Amino acid sequence: MVKLKDIVEDLELGKVYTDKDRPPFQVKEGQKRQSREITAKFDKAYLNFAKEVRDVIKMIDRYQGDKTDGKIIDKVYSKGLVPLDKLMKSWNSGQQKNPHIDEQTINEAPDNELFKRLSKLQAEIFKLLNNYKSKANVPAIARSFMIGLKNQLKKDKMV
Repeated sequence: MVKLKDIVEDLELGKVYTDKDRPPFQVKEGQKRQSREITAKFDKAYLNFAKEVRDVIKMIDRYQGDKTDGKIIDKVYSKGLVPLDKLMKSWNSGQQKNPHIDEQTINEAPDNELFKRLSKLQAEIFKLLNNYKSKANVPAIARSFMIGLKNQLKKDKMV
């Protein structure tokens, strides 16, 4: 990691430096950041495709009148794409842990991005719960969902 102290340590006060005196300081985009961007793009495409597949399954179920064909499509979808999603997450995890990849910038962007995405999901959950207020036992379902989420986070050692 390049420190500012190392860059300015041999500079003279009052002297004007040009590109001829010193090469311009260049910051290369970090490989870790790039792998996060690749993974984010994959996640977006994966979520969009998953939504479309669910819509197609619903359309087929309505058209057929039963859910047999929809279940078959869902099973094949899960067998093929869920492992691909796990592979991409594993690849990104390996990129982030690789000691030979060094990020040259101090950046809290991943934490900020995660917080923003979680906030959007929280807002979506609130809207969904409000839509079902009169149709279902929302407090019990929300409590059950939160317990399940907490248990999954513990299982995956995220909390």
